[in-house]
Parts: sequence; C-alpha cells; structure tokens
Amino acid sequence: MKELSIRQQNALKNTFPDLEIQKEVEPQTQLDELNDYLRLLADMDNIGIRRKIVLLEGYIHKLKNSIR
Repeated sequence: MKELSIRQQNALKNTFPDLEIQKEVEPQTQLDELNDYLRLLADMDNIGIRRKIVLLEGYIHKLKNSIR
C-alpha cells in the first residue's frame, strides 16, 4: 500500500476519527483540512462519484457543525 502524506493522513483523520492514524497527525486550519480532503477524494480512483459525493457531504456537515 502506498504511504500517505501528512495532508492525506489529516484528511482521513477528520473523516474517520477512529482510525489509528489520528495519533500521528498535526492539527491544521479548517481550510487546510478541507483542501486536503478534496485532494484525497480526487486521488481516490477506485471509488465512484456517488460515493465521493456522500463522503464530501458528510465532511461538509461535520465542518458546519464545528463552525457553529
């Protein structure tokens, strides 16, 4: 498996907080996290557009709740 960059690890950590990877990442601003997450989705060639939309909607919902 290809090793993930720090940005990809941060994006995963924020999408899947239960992953072990969360112990190894540094905090980022919300805008950086969103950009990283968008790059991560763009790099996921093995999933379809509908799944990417669902993941993105979940991430956006999480961000909206944290901004309030």
